[in-house]
Amino acid sequence: MPNLSLRRFSDPDTLSRVKHECLIAWLQPARPYLAGRGVTLPAVANDGPLDLDALAGIFMDPEPDMPAYLVDSLYLIHEMADQIGMDAILDVAEVRGLDLDIGDKPAAVDVAVQTWLKDKDLLERIHHQHQLTRPRSFLYFDTEVSPVPPFTPPDQPQLAALQARLDDWYAKKKRGRGCRVFAYPKDGECWFLVRHGLPCKREGVMDGPEGSSIFYRPQKHDVLVYNEAAGEIRVNCCGKRELEEFRKAFGVHLFGNEGFFPGTTKYTLAPLVGGPACLACGDIPGIECVTLREVEFFQPGQPWQRITRKSEDIFALVEQGFVNWPAVDRIKRAVFEVKFSDSKKPRRLAIIPSNRAQYGRDDDSALLEQWLNARGFIDKGTDDEDPTES
Repeated sequence: MPNLSLRRFSDPDTLSRVKHECLIAWLQPARPYLAGRGVTLPAVANDGPLDLDALAGIFMDPEPDMPAYLVDSLYLIHEMADQIGMDAILDVAEVRGLDLDIGDKPAAVDVAVQTWLKDKDLLERIHHQHQLTRPRSFLYFDTEVSPVPPFTPPDQPQLAALQARLDDWYAKKKRGRGCRVFAYPKDGECWFLVRHGLPCKREGVMDGPEGSSIFYRPQKHDVLVYNEAAGEIRVNCCGKRELEEFRKAFGVHLFGNEGFFPGTTKYTLAPLVGGPACLACGDIPGIECVTLREVEFFQPGQPWQRITRKSEDIFALVEQGFVNWPAVDRIKRAVFEVKFSDSKKPRRLAIIPSNRAQYGRDDDSALLEQWLNARGFIDKGTDDEDPTES
């Protein structure tokens, strides 16, 4: 199974949104594998609950014998589990006369799971047609400690202390208590999931002719990944204040230093000025082709302006004289299309200096980091901050 070690399912919220009987039906062929990983799958839906945290842990730390269908179907279901995906599925199902047996109140994720159970090839075709891109954005922070200290995955007392600190922070910010932190060491990295509440919501609901409302606190999983060799943590979370708290809390409880992860620079787009050679990928197994599809320039002055150029091949426009590179510090964003060896469709990578990367899938990050480093897009000494942004 290609690149299995890179496949990390970092959104357990999707599992919790699946109707219990649909989830059990989807997982049934994997019963022996799940049992070997410590998760007992009920024989039928009403036999008892399923440990979703343990199940998420299996997806976060896959093993080579994970059933191929789990790997192949997981992203399809996740990426089609929203209103746009649901509408697309229902439209095609109606035309084809496919009975999904979803009732009158299905969640979008249930529609996706039922479609996979009934006609997985159809779900894949719909996904390809609509290309529901859902880029995951990570911010990167390197340590300035040299040499990078040895890393040992946190034990339970460390996780408990980290969890307690974050729980107090979320409570103070009116997100409620109940925060949990899960750690998954694998292949030189340690992936962390932080499960917490969001501000409460009150929404109107359609439940009969009179209507009604519900009041609830949504649940969210944030993702942090520590790279042991680089001394670097990448973070995907809700907002700036939470990001700052993560940097401090993880620094303290992993390394005893609140300032272990300062806000230093990571990315530069300077290689673009050197020409299409910066897109070479023959030395990176797993990547077949990289194309520059979009660039954004910032021009200061009164008034300042942002200029975005999009094309099937930006470097072709450069060669024809339609695009001229400004000074490196004026190149503010680049979007690449990446064809992976184990994927039918290319996915996108966006780099926004000084330390933001957006991936078509969060598990693309490890392989793309190799390419970015090999081509010189990682330059910790470059400062590309935008003067219009705070």
